[in-house]
Amino acid sequence: MTAAIVSESDLARRVGDGPMRRGWLGGVWRRVRDFAGWGGEATYLWPRWLVLRAVGFVYLYVFAGIITEAPALVGPQGIGPLDGFLAQQLQTSGGWISAVLAAPSLFWINSSGAAVGVLAWTGMAAAVALLLNLWPRMALFACWLVFLSFASTWRAFSPAQLDNLMIETALLCIPFAPAGFRPGLGAHSPPRPIAVFMVRWLLFRVMFESGVVKLTAGDSHWRDFTAMDVMYETAPFPTIFGYFDHQLGHAYHLFEISLTFMAELVAPVAAVFGGRRGRWFAFWVWVVFQAGIQLTCNFGWLNTASLGLGLLLLDDQMLAAAADRLRLRALSRFLARKAGAGRDGAPVAAVPSSAFRFWRWRGLSVALWLHFGLTWFFFAKACGLPPELVPRAVA
Repeated sequence: MTAAIVSESDLARRVGDGPMRRGWLGGVWRRVRDFAGWGGEATYLWPRWLVLRAVGFVYLYVFAGIITEAPALVGPQGIGPLDGFLAQQLQTSGGWISAVLAAPSLFWINSSGAAVGVLAWTGMAAAVALLLNLWPRMALFACWLVFLSFASTWRAFSPAQLDNLMIETALLCIPFAPAGFRPGLGAHSPPRPIAVFMVRWLLFRVMFESGVVKLTAGDSHWRDFTAMDVMYETAPFPTIFGYFDHQLGHAYHLFEISLTFMAELVAPVAAVFGGRRGRWFAFWVWVVFQAGIQLTCNFGWLNTASLGLGLLLLDDQMLAAAADRLRLRALSRFLARKAGAGRDGAPVAAVPSSAFRFWRWRGLSVALWLHFGLTWFFFAKACGLPPELVPRAVA
């Protein structure tokens, strides 16, 4: 008997059938499914193309810094040589397996100065390949593996929150990226709903956790609305615009606090429950917020990465409709034609018939859902969950 091949969009529509489709609750549920990539009509080829180029650009910046700084930090003559760190890690962990799990890195194979240079330049080459859209999945894997090797072994010099963001971004973008050596826009390999959901869930956490932490960390400045009055006194290397911003009155700083909570609390909720209008609102608020930080402070590549991730809020139909609204109809037709998005939207590709590919995708889905479950512990910690309730394995 021939097995029927069911597309994930058809499956999503079937799951959506039932009482929840009726009434206002059904409308909310459809918006949530649409945000999660299971809406069935949206395509994401152009936003994906733009996001992956942004990720490549950030990694280009990251590895340029590593090439410059790594010899002085973890080289044989550096401040914290890798040999010493790995030896200490092996001694305190009690065995090779525990040591490698505690600090996963290619430097366990070779930690010489030459290895540091080769690995750094390998990461740079992978970032360039990703930027040029050459074998994006392999390029992302190389960026992830090389950056993980550095970030896990020079922890004293590694801002954990920033580095973890790019490590997780590269890892989740591997299944999100198109297959092939020169995939172009990747119309032959559209992102699966589970991949869309996971990268958007990452963006939601980046946005929402930052706002929640401000309320749960116990800093009174955010509660009495004076945080921005003193922000530029403690910001790392504020720009000249930050200096002038600091001189402005308390009323302006209240506006900055309002924009902060709008971008980090209201916007992510609007993106999930507000449909395409809510995502447009979240996108522009997020862009203004991150651009303002970039102009007045200096958090390295964090804000550039955050701006790039913000593109995940969009889809091909939103971009084409925006171009049409701006009377750029030729551009609108070009975007729709290249993305293969017709009037009713292009369907998601069918589940592969090959048994190997079928089980490969099922295995990937299990891994992504496991990752989703683990992220809830960290999300709960940001929301004030007591540390003793978090399992040691994921703490």
